[in-house]
Amino acid sequence: MCADDDQRSIIQLELEYNGVTIIGSGLRQIKYPNDVSGVDSLYVLRQSAYLAASGTAGGLYSCNLETLDVERLLRNSSDSRGCMVTGAASFSPTAKITRVKPLIP
Repeated sequence: MCADDDQRSIIQLELEYNGVTIIGSGLRQIKYPNDVSGVDSLYVLRQSAYLAASGTAGGLYSCNLETLDVERLLRNSSDSRGCMVTGAASFSPTAKITRVKPLIP
C-alpha cells in the first residue's frame, strides 16, 4: 500500500520480482476522506489500513480493506500533540514519541 497526496488516494499494489526488476500494478484505489490533505503515515494490520491524516479533517482513520469503508477513529487536537494508539500500532503527529500511555476507558 502507498499513499499519493496528489491524487488524494491510497493505492493497493501487487508487486512481482522477475529476477531483474520489481514490477508493480495497482489493484485498487481508495480516496481520502473529504478535507484530508495528506497522509503522514500508513500501517496495515490484519484486514485494515490505518492512516494518520493531516488537513482540516486530520486524525487517525481506519479503512476496512474488504469493504473499503473509511472511518475516523480519532480527531487531531489543536491543543495536544500526543500519541494515538490502536492495536499494536502507534501514531504521532510529530516525528518524536517520548512516552506512550495506555488509555483504559
